[in-house]
Amino acid sequence: MSSKLSIKITTTGDLTERDLSFRPNMVFIKDSSTTIYFPPTVKITNSLISKAVPEAGNPLSVFTSLSYFTKFMKYATSKRRFKPISLEQAEKQGIPKDNFNFFKDIFFKRNNRIFIGGKAYSIISSKLDLDTSSIPKDKTKLNFVMSVKLNIINKKNDTYLNRTKLSCKVARQDINDQWEQFFGEPFFDDGLPSSNKISQKAPVMYTSDMGVADGTAPSKYRKVRPLMPPYVQPGMINPYQPNINPRGYMPAGQNPYLPTAIAKPIAERGTQTGGKKRKKTKRRKKKIKGTRKVNRRHR
Repeated sequence: MSSKLSIKITTTGDLTERDLSFRPNMVFIKDSSTTIYFPPTVKITNSLISKAVPEAGNPLSVFTSLSYFTKFMKYATSKRRFKPISLEQAEKQGIPKDNFNFFKDIFFKRNNRIFIGGKAYSIISSKLDLDTSSIPKDKTKLNFVMSVKLNIINKKNDTYLNRTKLSCKVARQDINDQWEQFFGEPFFDDGLPSSNKISQKAPVMYTSDMGVADGTAPSKYRKVRPLMPPYVQPGMINPYQPNINPRGYMPAGQNPYLPTAIAKPIAERGTQTGGKKRKKTKRRKKKIKGTRKVNRRHR
């Protein structure tokens, strides 16, 4: 009797489902097989597959075809290469776990496309869940069950930003599950206070001098206001400022804060050198030598 493998998937992200039965055509559309064969005591390796069944082009076809699987087991368990061991010994050596990881890497590789409910999803991450996986103890009923947790995103929404959001959401849920398992309540809440977790108290009120509560208590951090006169604040009017358009300019004669300049039409004439005023002198006429005046009367 050939041992078989059943795969159960639990999805989170854009689709939340539990214990879905997996078929190979959900990842490989052209694969019409419905049975996955599982070697219970032989560790699967790519080199062993290529040597045992060299005509098989795809490693998956070795475990979905009964003829290929029989040939693989016959080669792997030959007396020259294999020493017969029990299921208990194989489990202690970690052979079933290694084979689980082999199939996980084939079907649920990162960025692989998986079809669920007629919609395409991209696999962001996959994790083997050994707690819900089962390894048979009876040799007559060799039905292995492998459980895998998938974080998937809708193919239409597959962007870097959306992937980051989903990864944070899944990490938050994992922390909540582990915390609740140990302490009985989730670590993160939904962001809103609930009556059974946070006590509902009225806000502290501020009491005035009259003994009447007329407002909430002052904030620990006071608002910093700009150092500006009150009439500069929005909605305030300077009573000393004339009523003018705030976007215009005040005429020079209406601004009381500007000094008034008085112009003098005539200015006193200052001296050139300072001190006493210089006396005016007549300029002497220059005489020409060799000439003299002649009295016309004595002629």
